[in-house]
Amino acid sequence: MLLAKVGAKGWEDGEMGRWGDGEMGEINFQLSTVNYLQIMCKQKNSGLLRVFVYGTLKPGEAYYEFYCSQKIIDATKAYVRGELYALPQGYPAMTQGNNLVYGYLLLFANLEVLNSLDQLEDYHPQKPMSENLYNRKQVEVFDLENNSLGLAWLYFMSFEKICQLKGTPQIDGWWSAEGKSIS
Repeated sequence: MLLAKVGAKGWEDGEMGRWGDGEMGEINFQLSTVNYLQIMCKQKNSGLLRVFVYGTLKPGEAYYEFYCSQKIIDATKAYVRGELYALPQGYPAMTQGNNLVYGYLLLFANLEVLNSLDQLEDYHPQKPMSENLYNRKQVEVFDLENNSLGLAWLYFMSFEKICQLKGTPQIDGWWSAEGKSIS
């Protein structure tokens, strides 16, 4: 079965949709952003939520224990393409770019974890991007041997906001609250 309508922008909150193939009947439904994300994550990732983390959500960092440790299925050292910045507030931010940014690909069985992470990262999908601290998108993730691990959610910040917060580039692509290396 396929969703009858998936536009370039995806579904809008509250938009009516249709599930079915027309032969066995169809079910009309109202689709929220969370429902859409759950459906898309399940189709692309066999039911697992995939999130790339590069800061306080990494194993050993400040928020890993509360938000991830009891919910995680797997953590793989990995990298994505981008530009990494350390913020004086004690956490990092990332923008689009071509450098390597190192972190972990985290796998979760419970898709509701995304709601908790959205709250932590001050991301509200219904708000304009400029009003969020971080925004979320899917990016391709690679293991340390340069093999693609597929797509995962990533939280990024606008370059303008990084400048406002006085971020400093992390040339080596690794952030740690304690200055630990990637080893």
